[in-house]
Amino acid sequence: MPLATALLTAFALLVAGMPGVSAASTADVAVSVVRSGINQPGHATAVRLRLPANVAAVDGRVLLKKGAAEVIGVAPLGRGTAFRPVTVPGGAAFGAFGLVAVDGRTVMDIVLVPARPGRLEVRVVIDAAADKNGQRIQLLGSDRLASMSIAGSSEVLAAPRPSVRPTPTQPSLPTRELFRDSRVDKRDLDIAWAGWEDARLQGAACGAAGRSADANSDGCIDIVDVQAVQAAKSHRSGASTIDPAAAAATPQAVADPTTDRTLTVNSVSDTPDVAPGNGVCADSLGLCTLRAAMMEAEWLVGDELIAFSLPGVAPVLIQLSGALPIVTSRNGTMTIDGYTQPGSAVNTATVGSNAIPGVELRGNGSGAREIAIRIFSARNTVRGLLMNNMWRAISPETTGARGNHIIGNLIGFTRTGALSSSGQFAVVLNTGANGNVIGTPDLADRNVIGNYSHAIENYGPGVDGNIIQNNVLCLLPSGLAAATCSNGIDHNFGPKLSLIGGTGPNERNIIGPTTLQCIEFSHGWDPAGIDASTKYQINGHRVIGNWLGFRGDGRYNAAFRCGLNNSTADNAQGINVYDGSNDNLLESNTIASVYDGIQLMSSNANRNTARGNIIGVSPLGEPAPLSRWGIVVRLGTKSDVVDGNVISNAALGGVGLLDRNAAGNPAAVAYNVRISRNIVRDTNGPAIDLYPGAGPNANDPGDGDDGANTLLNTPEVTSATVATTSGTGVPGGTIEVFRASRAAGAFGLPTAFLGQTTVSANGTWTLPVSLQTGDRVTALQISGDNNTSELSVNVAVGDAPPPPPPPVPGEALASDDFERTRGNGWGDATQGGTWAHYGPAGDYSVAGGTGRMSVPAGNVRESRLAVNVADVVITGRVSFDRVPTAGNAFAYVVARGNSAATSGYRAQIKVPTSGQVLLMLRKAVNGSESGITTEVTVPGLSAAGGNELAFRLEVVGSDLRFRVWDAGDPEPPTWNRIASDSSLPGAGATGLRAYTGGSVSNGPVVVSLDGLEIRRP
Repeated sequence: MPLATALLTAFALLVAGMPGVSAASTADVAVSVVRSGINQPGHATAVRLRLPANVAAVDGRVLLKKGAAEVIGVAPLGRGTAFRPVTVPGGAAFGAFGLVAVDGRTVMDIVLVPARPGRLEVRVVIDAAADKNGQRIQLLGSDRLASMSIAGSSEVLAAPRPSVRPTPTQPSLPTRELFRDSRVDKRDLDIAWAGWEDARLQGAACGAAGRSADANSDGCIDIVDVQAVQAAKSHRSGASTIDPAAAAATPQAVADPTTDRTLTVNSVSDTPDVAPGNGVCADSLGLCTLRAAMMEAEWLVGDELIAFSLPGVAPVLIQLSGALPIVTSRNGTMTIDGYTQPGSAVNTATVGSNAIPGVELRGNGSGAREIAIRIFSARNTVRGLLMNNMWRAISPETTGARGNHIIGNLIGFTRTGALSSSGQFAVVLNTGANGNVIGTPDLADRNVIGNYSHAIENYGPGVDGNIIQNNVLCLLPSGLAAATCSNGIDHNFGPKLSLIGGTGPNERNIIGPTTLQCIEFSHGWDPAGIDASTKYQINGHRVIGNWLGFRGDGRYNAAFRCGLNNSTADNAQGINVYDGSNDNLLESNTIASVYDGIQLMSSNANRNTARGNIIGVSPLGEPAPLSRWGIVVRLGTKSDVVDGNVISNAALGGVGLLDRNAAGNPAAVAYNVRISRNIVRDTNGPAIDLYPGAGPNANDPGDGDDGANTLLNTPEVTSATVATTSGTGVPGGTIEVFRASRAAGAFGLPTAFLGQTTVSANGTWTLPVSLQTGDRVTALQISGDNNTSELSVNVAVGDAPPPPPPPVPGEALASDDFERTRGNGWGDATQGGTWAHYGPAGDYSVAGGTGRMSVPAGNVRESRLAVNVADVVITGRVSFDRVPTAGNAFAYVVARGNSAATSGYRAQIKVPTSGQVLLMLRKAVNGSESGITTEVTVPGLSAAGGNELAFRLEVVGSDLRFRVWDAGDPEPPTWNRIASDSSLPGAGATGLRAYTGGSVSNGPVVVSLDGLEIRRP
């Protein structure tokens, strides 16, 4: 046996004999690479850790070459809760507890994001493990190495060797309470949670003094303690596992536990409460410090207000000696209100903040790696504080942290409003924190945060439904000077359903200069074909109405833009949505960025919507130039929507669907991206560019090429007059027509949306417009799967041609002027014989020069003449005596019908509650009815007030053409609906059919016919 193996085995056997340590597991720790399908810098990938089935908790380290990758999170494949990774020398510490085996193994993915190409080595070192009862397990083979190829590079990015593992300094004892209230519950678990993270932040998992989170008293704070508390909490109704000596030290209960209290801080010292739980805030000198007040409030039942009455001028300085006590109470709420300090004042300014916080909390610098205020419980409030010189300011954590308010604070500044030393994260909504509020539309509740790497971060699964409004980020309190961040608001590894901004007064957030993006959604875990769960995806967020990359007064200044220092393609946007982020809405934001306004990208980030954003112009109308695209879409994303944005001053163009990755190498293109109603101005580039190939792509016969959005052919504009625009396109596709700024023969730019229509079955389309001679028009088309083309070549608008002569009438077959009066039917037509009716005769009458049919809700009526021909031209006028108040009313011009009223071509006129007129060609074959065309609205036409609608239906061979217009106007030259169908080739009857929808509540609807003529073509 090799010496190293012998020593390892001997050590394992020795430790296994210690109290509280289970026998060594002979099952190896296994680490393998998860194939994410992307494996590019900036995109999440993972290594999979497999452990013996009896492992319910584990912690350790992931070691990586410096700068090669970042560990994002841990995703257990069964049940379990993972900590946010903590940066440590050589990599990151990880931990998870409450794990349940899957298929005979405890399995988890350690998710990381490579930062550079190469052969990335990932070393996983297991430091501690426990079974479900919180007993330590010794694992053999707990140092494993895996490697993966990033971007095809062969450069080895070697992982460092591990340092010495932390080792318990004494045998473990029975689990003790961490919050001494004679029970083990969620509060004890909160303390263990915070202790585990703090021990890693301070690099002192074992052996240091003050081990308040060492639940098993073995000299270490590790995952074994967390699992031991979890086990004791889960079994508290059974046999006790609690150390009786620890329970005996529980403070006495407060005499009146239901009374809400105000604890008034009167000392700037940072000393603890001498007797937590006695109802009195007092340190050893009898003074009430903030630390003592928070300790005492933890014991009280009810809602506690921590107020301030400190000597000195607001904001009065409290120098912290370390992190404040964590907030865990489930017995009530805690409000820390700096605005109770005399001399303080809430914000009243509309630009920036003129608030005077009552209290300044000063930390010990970023190097101390302390979290000043950590909240684990619900409905607490932190307001009126000036916080500076700290690594992290405020962090609601776990599912218990819900409904908390962080409002009216200044974070990252000195008392003079200058920048303090920079920190890592100002506010972190961490793993499970949900429904919290950061800022409200009340001016007094505005937070100002700056000079942090991240002003606000949403991290982890369960971080859902948080609201972030009316904050000024990455700016000084004046709102007019920079306090640059790397990211304004970041989302990683599972948060969902947050609202950032809004459309109401003071709901917008304003984000000033950032070195990377102003807002990012990234690094969810959703490898294609591996894990269908959405738990770690970043979905359903709404970013609405924010100003990104501007001063607080909305003015543009190049030094305030998003993405100042990073030109890489996934870190230089106003808003970046990628890598496991789906179904997010970006709406009505105003954006200035050095590079791109918005980016949507990656094959596992789909169905995101960018709608109504203003990019490249300030809120005050000033140009805000971008050096690349207004909106960029790439790397295989699908089913996104880019709709109604106004893009200006983007050097490369409006919307670019690219075929390159961050390194400029070929990469997957985007498909099924709907690009609709966008306005693009002031660029030398294209409005829409589908790659491969910069600039306009030539149409190809059959449209058989491939690329972004399948390189869908553009429509052709064949005619443009002051009244109509016509052309050709893909049958069934949607055509959008725009006024264009460039000359005829060029492409775009789209400066005004003129309307949309649907391409008929024969590939033609017509759209009524209102233009001037000399205007130019351009168009795009959208296929049924939402692939959208580039813009077509511009066409100049000419004068309207004279209307065509009326068609030469063919042989008259039948007609009726209805100049008679009768009931119980229509009787004989002027020419063509006797009318036949479907339904009760009493519902048919002739009066006032019209034939009338009364149609109750849910009923059909039909009148027909047996002309017995196949090819006909049918003209006439139809009207409805009322517009339905619910549902729809219908009239149908019938050709090639049968005597049973079960077959025939039916040209449908539909009137909804709006009174609009919608047309469609349909057919009925032996009682089975279906549409031949899609439905189209006739612009400007109404059936309200009994308005007469003139119609013409031509059925010749397999060709059907139908148009409807106001009977008081000349007949138009264009057809509303055109189709080809050969289902009913034979001769048949003609006439009028009507139907009143079953939900119509103001029926019966009377449909009238007049001026009917039936001729041969």
